[in-house]
Amino acid sequence: MAILKMTQRRVAGAGLAVVLVYTLWIGWPYLESIVVRDAAVTSWISVTAAPINGYTTNPLYPGARVGSDGRIATITDERADQRDLTKTRVEHLRAVGIVATQEAVVDALKRGNPAFQDSVDARIRLNHAEAMLTQYRAEREAMQAVLDATQRAYDRSRALDIRVPRNAMVWSLISGPGAPVQAGAPVASWVDCSVMLVDVPLSDVEIALLHPGATAEVVLEGERKVRQGSVLLTRGSAGTLGSHDLAAISRARRPGLGQAIVKLEPSADDIRTCPIGHAAYVDFPGVGIFQILRARLRL
Repeated sequence: MAILKMTQRRVAGAGLAVVLVYTLWIGWPYLESIVVRDAAVTSWISVTAAPINGYTTNPLYPGARVGSDGRIATITDERADQRDLTKTRVEHLRAVGIVATQEAVVDALKRGNPAFQDSVDARIRLNHAEAMLTQYRAEREAMQAVLDATQRAYDRSRALDIRVPRNAMVWSLISGPGAPVQAGAPVASWVDCSVMLVDVPLSDVEIALLHPGATAEVVLEGERKVRQGSVLLTRGSAGTLGSHDLAAISRARRPGLGQAIVKLEPSADDIRTCPIGHAAYVDFPGVGIFQILRARLRL
């Protein structure tokens, strides 16, 4: 009888151990997601493209701030097509020549034989010549405007600045100085340091318990103060945002983890230092371990 009771106790103990191991195995990723938040400060990333074919010149390098002119790089093409400009110049010269010729005609009529100056025919011819001169001068002015516009277009095709918002920070230089680029090819990426986000890796279960606007408590690496943030958006593990959207990704990112993007209000010092890529600890006060386990076990 004593042996039977001892065997029952061993079986019960083994069963309890199995349950504990199973619970720990099931719950460890979620326990880890509660205790450890290997998050990263980040921001939206934008990529600039070349507006024309040419070569990258005078670009700003990573870490540089864009000045008041907004220029991040210049695309130069010394071999820009001059055919339209040449054609317009020829047409302009023709219009100038026609005006000069008609001015000579009018002047000759005015300086003609005095005996015929007061005749009706002379006045008619002079009036007609002056009317034609007025028309040719208007055509010359119109052609001058076309030439000016064509010249500006040609100048733009030879060298065109790529502009982004002032005070943006260059994140990466994709096309170095002197590198050939085609219109639409990426040249550089930049970030707006006034937009401060945190990339937080989470389990899909915890993602389901969060909602946009949920409160988040954030502590940046090297700081002690707790910052208040809010959930901007969440993504399940099958559709997380990556390097095409964010400047920095949490180093804890791995397949099977979802994502929460937390928005912070940056201080003037944050905008100046732009701590993108720094590690951060994040906690969501509204989501606890028991809620996660209950959701996981469907209780």
